[in-house]
Amino acid sequence: MEIRSMGNQNPYLFQTGEVQGPQAREAAGGAAEARSATQSDSVNLSPDAQLVRKAAEAAAQAPDVRSDRVQALRDQIAKGEYTVDAGKLADKLLEAHGDAF
Repeated sequence: MEIRSMGNQNPYLFQTGEVQGPQAREAAGGAAEARSATQSDSVNLSPDAQLVRKAAEAAAQAPDVRSDRVQALRDQIAKGEYTVDAGKLADKLLEAHGDAF
């Protein structure tokens, strides 16, 4: 393996083609050959990654607020029909924040 000094040049600039001069031409030629040898790249997602992607897409398309549910709750509150089961509320609080108690 041969390691050649590039002087004080930034190697990233060779990849972007921003470096000028003989070193840049040499690096650009090597990069072009490497790109032509590997023309097709592919990615295979695991089933879990595909599921996460689908969930993210569905979440992005879902409305932030379920306005129909909000309106139904407002109507119940206005009519005095909305009740809260204190036991269920306590259970949910313990499930979510039980480690803090």
